[in-house]
Amino acid sequence: MALMDRLRNRLVDLFGGITKEELKVFEKEADQRVNEAIDFASSGDDEPTYYGYRGYGQALRDLLAGRHKAALEASWEMYITNPLAKRLLELKRDFIVGEGITFQAEDDSVQEVLESFWNDPVNRLDSWVFQMALELGLWGEQIYPVFVRTGEDVGWGDNRVRCGVIDPLRVRKVVTDPENVRIKTEVHVVGPGNRTIKYGIVRASGEGKDRGKLVVPENFDGKACFYFSVNSLSNSTRGIPDLLAQSDWLKQYDQYLFNVLEREAFIKYFVWDLLMKGATKEQIRARLKEVKMPRPGSVLGHNENEEWKPISPDLHQAGSQIAGRQILTHIVGTFGFPEHWFGRGEAATRATAKEMGEPVIKSLTSRQRYFREMLRDMLKFVIDQAIIAGKVKEEVERKFVLNMPDVSVRDTGTAATALLQASQALVLATQQRYVTQEKAVEIFGQISAQLGVEIDVKKTVEDLPKRDEDYGGDGHGKLEEALELMGTKANPRERGFD
Repeated sequence: MALMDRLRNRLVDLFGGITKEELKVFEKEADQRVNEAIDFASSGDDEPTYYGYRGYGQALRDLLAGRHKAALEASWEMYITNPLAKRLLELKRDFIVGEGITFQAEDDSVQEVLESFWNDPVNRLDSWVFQMALELGLWGEQIYPVFVRTGEDVGWGDNRVRCGVIDPLRVRKVVTDPENVRIKTEVHVVGPGNRTIKYGIVRASGEGKDRGKLVVPENFDGKACFYFSVNSLSNSTRGIPDLLAQSDWLKQYDQYLFNVLEREAFIKYFVWDLLMKGATKEQIRARLKEVKMPRPGSVLGHNENEEWKPISPDLHQAGSQIAGRQILTHIVGTFGFPEHWFGRGEAATRATAKEMGEPVIKSLTSRQRYFREMLRDMLKFVIDQAIIAGKVKEEVERKFVLNMPDVSVRDTGTAATALLQASQALVLATQQRYVTQEKAVEIFGQISAQLGVEIDVKKTVEDLPKRDEDYGGDGHGKLEEALELMGTKANPRERGFD
């Protein structure tokens, strides 16, 4: 047997091919790679979805499970290794959260419940909101499991709420209502031993005494979560990372910068070209053995038959710089930011920079509005749980206001000038009966809103005196006085603006 194996190996050496042992190793490696590919493409709970095929419960507008996982991995890798990618995500976060977020409830008992949730030693939303805003863009989705302290075992029963975080890479799939894909009902995640753990997505109750309240869904053993996603279509079940569309370009720009550094290193190198007129090969070789590399600042001496000249490489960097700028402009522009925010200040004047900022503000405001709704849903759930536990009354006023930072920096000088001119024009317009008092106050309120001063039009009009004698006989003197007073209150200098 050993003789046949040696003969077979000898024939393989002579005529090519693989031995029996090599074939076994190859088959084992092939099986391993196929199994890895199957696991990578798997999206189901217990059975894999083979690469190139879509799971039965997967929406048609979702990425294939393997590609979605690769997108999440790539987004994470770029955030920790690519400075530009990191800056893009953090810049968006800074505009959304800015100096922080506060809230104010109309009822004191509701305010107390919200503060207890907000300042909980685990939740700590004052600092957590910054991570929430960042990771929403990083992953394209956020899953927050909720833990409600029912107190059934210790008799507390205050329904206090704490939140956790589930890594989106653990998500196997998001289940939707069979008749309405916009209603997401479950999140399936990978648990210990590769088993599936199902979380019910928090939603409004449709029946019983808790009808209309945000509650923990039944049939999930108390496991519930919030699920939020961005960059997805109405008929998609998963969110998409902000960096996915720019990922290839970010990698190319990173590689471009490394190539520039390599070229810069080559530029430092040069050689001395020694021209020896009329010398033979033997004389040149002998002379080269004699000469040494000139030291910096030294003096070279030679006759008219020798010429010394340093030669350095010309790598034509100008064209490369143009290409690099084009890549950078493409990346930041498609992400929604102007080029001059990334060290290209010479590319824009003050006037053009101001005009280029408007689309950016609209994009950031849109994301901030969604982030506000995320927080609003979480706070509504906290209030509803307090009502269910009897901590606050059923008929309590549940309204509250979330104070988000202003995305744009207002031009207070221009707004103040417009406010003064509008005040004068509105006084004249009401005197001439061109506009009603309500319309005048409404117009004034729209302009004052540019300075951050909100005016309740209905209340302002109702507070104006109704009797003609209070108007000095013409019925409009008091309106002029009111507009003047509101103009004083909206003065930017008195509100702390420069």
